[in-house]
Amino acid sequence: MMATHRHSVWAMLFVARESEDAIRRFLMRDMGLRSGLLHQRLHVTVYHARRALAGLTDCEEPVALEIPAEDLRFMAMAPGGENPRPEIDPSRSHIGVRIRRTSSATEAIRGFRARFYPLETLDVVGIRRPSSHRRNAFGARHFQPHITLVRPNNGLDRDLKLIGTAFRAAIRGIRFDRFVVRYRSSIDSVMGATTVFGSVVKNP
Repeated sequence: MMATHRHSVWAMLFVARESEDAIRRFLMRDMGLRSGLLHQRLHVTVYHARRALAGLTDCEEPVALEIPAEDLRFMAMAPGGENPRPEIDPSRSHIGVRIRRTSSATEAIRGFRARFYPLETLDVVGIRRPSSHRRNAFGARHFQPHITLVRPNNGLDRDLKLIGTAFRAAIRGIRFDRFVVRYRSSIDSVMGATTVFGSVVKNP
């Protein structure tokens, strides 16, 4: 029987409910977006790996972190989307806010991320360069902390500075209240097994 082992680690800072509600009100009332276009369970992905990390277990802890609105910039969630590009139409892309490296929250975010660096052993990363404050061993090469807010086909103006200016006028900042780590594994078998997220059920 042939099987492919797949592992996924996610470490996330979750936006507090009152902050998420304020963002939703702004996007719906001020920007005229439908609720179906808005992402829920807003978060910053602090770390991601596509390998099992020894000793890692699911965990959740309370945090108290706030990012001032002036430290946020709207962007299209596409390669090069930090800056306006003629080939990127924000109305057809996911839209989010990136956290500037000069933000007062940067060191705290890096502190959560740095917890995982010692777990990236040679067996884990192989020939990859290990993760750092600016580089990912897995997924996108560069680490850019961000929050994805809006889905594609949103009708937003190509000039995201407009929504960014309005956002910073309406929202003082974004507060985070939970740090969550989730590890999942699956085995996709070509002979008689059904994959379930986090477990395997063998077919009779």
